[in-house]
Amino acid sequence: MQVLRAKIALAAADGLANAAIACEMKVSVNTIRKLRGRFAFGGLVALADARRSGRPHVYGPQVRVAVVASGTATPERPRGGKWTSRGGMARPK
Repeated sequence: MQVLRAKIALAAADGLANAAIACEMKVSVNTIRKLRGRFAFGGLVALADARRSGRPHVYGPQVRVAVVASGTATPERPRGGKWTSRGGMARPK
């Protein structure tokens, strides 16, 4: 995404029209307008992704990976029984 934004900034610096840049880069004219405005206001730094709204993550990536790993792991099968869909583990009678 940053490469695309840099190409748009370079094309704009060359004096190309918004419609020509949009056609060449296969993005909307509104995208070109937005990026040109951001670049004019803040330079190259302003082309980076802006911070998004929303709640920040509560748990770090290691915790999330551990949860996914435990949820996708095959459980050990105890001796003398079999897994059922209702009771979890049914003991033989």
